[in-house]
This record gives sequence, structure tokens and C-alpha cells, in this order.
Amino acid sequence: MDYTTLSKKTSMSIKAVDGNYVYTTSYAYDADGNITGLACNVNKTVDSTTTYLGTMSIVDSNGYQNVNLSGEADLATHVTNFETIVTKIKADVATAIGSATTAS
Repeated sequence: MDYTTLSKKTSMSIKAVDGNYVYTTSYAYDADGNITGLACNVNKTVDSTTTYLGTMSIVDSNGYQNVNLSGEADLATHVTNFETIVTKIKADVATAIGSATTAS
């Protein structure tokens, strides 16, 4: 039987903190540096009590974003933070791909 690798992805997880908000983000990218999946869970911690506020994600390779947050969440703040996180991830992926290319 012959086997062929159809795809290879690298998966990562990061955590970003902005005041009481914690953004735990998991993402994957392929060998070309395309982000193939990204999901960011938003939690708020006050006085040792953590409340889940929702999730934000990139749903396909075109970069369409999906935001599902509770009614108490400040949408503008979380979307801005999400865009900042995505920008950082894209820069990190570009660096990783560049380093991998240089090492080859």
C-alpha cells in the first residue's frame, strides 16, 4: 500500500491578557504560511471569578471573522483586541516560515 502526505500543519496556542480579559487562542498554519484555522476564547476574571464571554474565529482562508460574544461583552474592545492578536499571529507565522525557509 502506498501512502502520500496530503497536508502538513503546525498548531499553536497563545494567551493574551488585557486587564481583566484573557484571550486564549489556538491556530494552525500550513507550510506556505496560510492560517488554516484560528479560534479565540474570551474570558473575564474579576476577584478570582472567571466568566466565559464567548469566542471569535477566522472561519476560512479568506479571513472571514466570526464573533460570538455574550450580551455583556464590549464588542468594540474585543474585536480590536482580536484584530491585534491576529496581526501578531500573522507576523509570527511569517517569521516561522521565513526561518524554516532559511534553515532548509
